[in-house]
Amino acid sequence: MSEIRAITFDLDGTMLDRRATFEVFARSQIIRFARFFTDVDHDLFFDRVVELDRDGSTSKERVFAGPAEDFGLPAEAVTALPADFRDRFPLECVAFPGLDDALSRLNRAGYRLAVITNGGVRIQQRKIDVMGIEPAFDYIAISESEGVRKPDPEIFRRTLERLDVSPEEAVHVGDHPGADVAGAKAAGLRAIWHRGPRFDAAPGADAEITSITQVPEVVTRLGAGT
Repeated sequence: MSEIRAITFDLDGTMLDRRATFEVFARSQIIRFARFFTDVDHDLFFDRVVELDRDGSTSKERVFAGPAEDFGLPAEAVTALPADFRDRFPLECVAFPGLDDALSRLNRAGYRLAVITNGGVRIQQRKIDVMGIEPAFDYIAISESEGVRKPDPEIFRRTLERLDVSPEEAVHVGDHPGADVAGAKAAGLRAIWHRGPRFDAAPGADAEITSITQVPEVVTRLGAGT
């Protein structure tokens, strides 16, 4: 087994706490659009949109349109709330506790680091900027600019070429069993699954973590072949 020289990271659900971020955003949105909610129970509306969001797996039009109608919000809300999400959500980013320390430890250990994330450049880059993590990384691959999305192995291979390492020398960290674990394995990388609330298992993962703070130790263990 080759020594690990590079680590690639998914963004949403791996470094960015997607659920906590959406909850912060949803609370602040109700305050920003108070004119829509004068006769609405704020907590009930909040609970409904958080439930429908499903950690980002549901379109935002669907997340907001149903509750807007059910709670009797003005027609304007059906378009205004999803548009506000696209503008404001990246500004509310909440990182998982211990992320900065974990990245610092990996930087000090000399690993090459990259982000591999699906999504639009504008939104994903804003998240990274708000989190303040770009200096820790040698390369950032966003699917829109790369022209290919996870789980396509090409986005992993292209990123490793930028890092000048082989797939056998790299490990990917992500929360999605398909996009992250299966995609990385298909490209020849090892894969660490960040277990979260959305999925019960990630077949094929080489290791499992429940906190981003575990990455340095797990990478060391995988590199040692234990």
